[in-house]
Amino acid sequence: MTTFNTGNPVPSTAVKDLYDNAENLDAGINGASATWQDRRGVQRRSWAGLESEYDQFIANNGLKRYQTWSALQADTTRHDGFAADVIGDAGTHVDPITGATVSNSGQYRANGGRWQWMRADTLETKADKVQTKLDLASEAASIKQPFDGFALYDVGPDGVIPLLLTRYGGALYPLVWYDVAAQRVMPTDGGSGGGGVADTGRSLGYVLDGALRAATPAGDRLLDDVSARRWVQVQTTNDVARGVFRDGGGATHAAVVGIGSGEVFPLDRVAIMVDNGQSNAPGQAGTSSRSVVYGEFYPYPDRVLMPATAANNVWMGTPTQGGASTELLASSITGIARLRGSIAPTNQHGTIGVEAAARRWSTRAAASCAGYVPKMVVFSVGEGGQAIANMVKSPPAGFFNFANLRTALQRTVDGLALTGERADFSRLNWQMSETDSGDSALGQKTYDLLKSYQTEFYPITGQTVPLRMMASQMSSFRGGGNQAVRSILAKALEVYAQWGDFFCTGPTYPYPFHTDYLHQSSLGHAMQGEFFEAAISQVEKTGHWKPLHMVSAVRSGGTQIVVQLSEPATIDVAWLVAAIENAGITVTGTTVSNVQVTGSQMTLTVADANAATQVNAALVTHPSTGDRAAETIPRSTVRSTTSIGQWSPECGGRQMYKPLCHQFITIGA
Repeated sequence: MTTFNTGNPVPSTAVKDLYDNAENLDAGINGASATWQDRRGVQRRSWAGLESEYDQFIANNGLKRYQTWSALQADTTRHDGFAADVIGDAGTHVDPITGATVSNSGQYRANGGRWQWMRADTLETKADKVQTKLDLASEAASIKQPFDGFALYDVGPDGVIPLLLTRYGGALYPLVWYDVAAQRVMPTDGGSGGGGVADTGRSLGYVLDGALRAATPAGDRLLDDVSARRWVQVQTTNDVARGVFRDGGGATHAAVVGIGSGEVFPLDRVAIMVDNGQSNAPGQAGTSSRSVVYGEFYPYPDRVLMPATAANNVWMGTPTQGGASTELLASSITGIARLRGSIAPTNQHGTIGVEAAARRWSTRAAASCAGYVPKMVVFSVGEGGQAIANMVKSPPAGFFNFANLRTALQRTVDGLALTGERADFSRLNWQMSETDSGDSALGQKTYDLLKSYQTEFYPITGQTVPLRMMASQMSSFRGGGNQAVRSILAKALEVYAQWGDFFCTGPTYPYPFHTDYLHQSSLGHAMQGEFFEAAISQVEKTGHWKPLHMVSAVRSGGTQIVVQLSEPATIDVAWLVAAIENAGITVTGTTVSNVQVTGSQMTLTVADANAATQVNAALVTHPSTGDRAAETIPRSTVRSTTSIGQWSPECGGRQMYKPLCHQFITIGA
């Protein structure tokens, strides 16, 4: 079907040759003919031809099913090595090759016109073995079209580079391999080899029962075995695996996986990550530099992006302060630009959380996947100080938070579509609650807002992965106003489930504040953003996340109360949190004289345990009136003993631990 037939040598960048290549490849991949001819006149096998050869090979040389041992024994025409099996024959017989008494049911191999029993058929009580192989082949074929670059095999100097592997009898084998001499696709014949044994001297990813595993020089290891992903196909290059999995809804996704880390990063979709909360406007950043933490240099300028605006005056969303709301017009966003690359010098915004999260995510991906960095678009709908009643889909007049998020998302998706890219809005960093600090229902209202986001925004992106919200307990509440932060934690624990969509990140008191002790400084924003990324990455990898919190409290004698924590912890005044009396723990109804933490138990020594009614963690509040001050920031020096990662050098390079949540718990509960 070569239209122009220029005869130009390979390689060629001529437009006519590109047209011919596209036309010919379309015929070779999607056509029904067994062969296709390239622009240089060479006849090549098409995908349909390869599939036909494979099917014919199975018909002539592959596994054959027999109902009984007698029927199998009567077939003496098969060549040596031909595979067959019998299922459902309960009798026994004497093996004509070994002389042993064996079951009639099992797997057999032809040998000199006789059948040698090889092993019991492990699928007798499961799916039919032949159908299982056919189902796998069908499933692999069904996903070949959406993801360019995936294949069942490749040809290298050694003749075989298997790309779709399985484990059999303690060794790795390709399900399909390529015989160079015969120039044919060949199915693996069990453990017989035939040139199809995979090279285990290097790290190779393979799929087994839907789980992603790797055979490495140091041994076999599990990479990914989560209920949200059923792996179908994987191929490995330089210790980096590129694979395809199906999600819980059956949709296919392409991903890159670091063999060393087991971390999964998207390959076929652009990730969208959003901040909703403090905007770090010029008066709050505490500096004239618009990027006080990281500077202007970004190591992956074409991978970490932001919406571009006509006036170059919007810092990844809407510039608002003090609870105001400004409508973002669709015409304001003109496309997609390099992160911070299209901000006017006069727009002196400081670093914000979503920027820090994007930097950490891209850096982590590059380290795990030999330099591969997934594409991400980030922006902020920065209306810190906004009441949640003004953030819903149908707010009072003059409030645009929901509409602005929808506009920015739609314009981002539209901009990516111009280059043929699709996106998932999968990460939301939620930093709201100061204005509603006395609202005990804020947790439920925030969760309801997340559900309305999902209903409204999924049709825009067409995504099948969930939008997950990580909601912080904002530690800048005033005295008497801790109901909101407590309700955020309570709701997250109430709806907690593996692979859920609503989680509590924890309190923000470890991160530096601006001089007003209400807003985080630029460093505080950056540290919070990096912590958010570490937390949501843990959710995406394991399905689990809970902040450090109190689980129960009981009296132990007349002067002690024992509190069970959610995980092992310690008291640490040298980490990030300034010392506070009794580690920030108080008890309603009595006084505390000592706090000790051993493992996951916190022991309180009190004046009168019988008079105590509840234990309060990190609830020593700012004064109800007057200026806030550093010494009265609600906090605790109790932190987890297990690190969830490390902050970047720009953020101090310390280990990340979970701080104890703002919470109270009834004694005896």
